Amino acid sequence: MIIVNVNRVTAKNEPVPGSTPEVILLQGKTKTNIDKTMDGKKLSAGNYIMSVVSEGKTASILFTIK
Repeated sequence: MIIVNVNRVTAKNEPVPGSTPEVILLQGKTKTNIDKTMDGKKLSAGNYIMSVVSEGKTASILFTIK
């Protein structure tokens, strides 16, 4: 299983106060779309950090949705 946490960040890449992370779960696959969050909501425009956790390892990726 791969767990993806997506958190909104400021221009300084710091977490936005009061924001709630979105979660994406991948079971038995390695690809998905960024809008496949557990609550089904699309991410709004802004800066984000995505933390991908699998097999005890974590990778973090900064990205922007325009």
